[in-house]
Amino acid sequence: MGLQNFAEKQQLDLVVVDIGSSGFFQSDLGELQSVSTMVGFDPDVRDVVQPSSGFRRAILVPKAVGPVPAGNLKFFLTKNPLCSSLLPPDREALRSYEFQEMFEVEREVEVSATDLNSVIVDYDLKQIDWLKVDAQGADLKLLQGLTTTNLDSVTCVELEPGIINAYKGEDLFPVVQEWMQAQGFWLEYIFVQHYGRYSKATLASLPEAQVPHFQKFSHRSPTAVGVRYLRTLEYLSDAQRPKRQLVVAAMVGLHLGQLGYALEVAQLIEQRFGDSEFRKDVYRMADKSIQNKLLVGQGANGPRKKRPFFTRLLARARTWVTFETERKAQT
Repeated sequence: MGLQNFAEKQQLDLVVVDIGSSGFFQSDLGELQSVSTMVGFDPDVRDVVQPSSGFRRAILVPKAVGPVPAGNLKFFLTKNPLCSSLLPPDREALRSYEFQEMFEVEREVEVSATDLNSVIVDYDLKQIDWLKVDAQGADLKLLQGLTTTNLDSVTCVELEPGIINAYKGEDLFPVVQEWMQAQGFWLEYIFVQHYGRYSKATLASLPEAQVPHFQKFSHRSPTAVGVRYLRTLEYLSDAQRPKRQLVVAAMVGLHLGQLGYALEVAQLIEQRFGDSEFRKDVYRMADKSIQNKLLVGQGANGPRKKRPFFTRLLARARTWVTFETERKAQT
């Protein structure tokens, strides 16, 4: 049984909302895509990729999403569409970095806007399960605008907060991390973006032939992070959390390769709702994931040096024996 079949067995309809859809939802939903409803928002349509047909339902809305309901908001269109924002770029903070030109404002426009609470109502969404926000400096403000009920239903969150003040009034990563932990999320993944810390004037002062070497060998510094959060087990243990949210957490955990987390959530489902079959299915799915990685010689974080076929086969056999021993002990 694959993850898609497992999700269909649970009658899961995953609701994914993508704020800042230039490139349209960069996260790979894999087998969960076919059971997902996708609603994407981006007022800067210059670089938006239309959603693929792999979703159960997909809608792309050319609107901005702000922290509060609003008819229109000022929007700053930058040289690079991926940097356009409701917040003005901080030119003083950016001038020391190689990517400063990407944030040059080409024009200011008034755009139609909404907020996340209205999104849930307007598009007849029962809840948001997976929320991806790349609002260029305004990520945390959008989350904080959610009602308690709507925020409580979110299981997975992806954000791209800054480490430097690329925008005026931006909430930086340390503030975002503290707030997310206080809301019952744990940091599942982090990617650090790096750029060279040198200005245009510095490059202009160098001999032309030296510029490419200078750019190549200059050490790059952190400027922003891509982070993904999942709900903590403590949060999911609350009696108010519905079974569906725990099922979503386990499914997303399996998809992301967080096998221990998925198993722990499945055990929690068995404890709270008496569903031992779900726990066994998650256990089998986790084992299948391990076997597939062993077969192709892949580690938890991606490809590794491929081992000889018979070595991989022996490792798979040992893992199967261990799995069978533990399975029999639990049943």
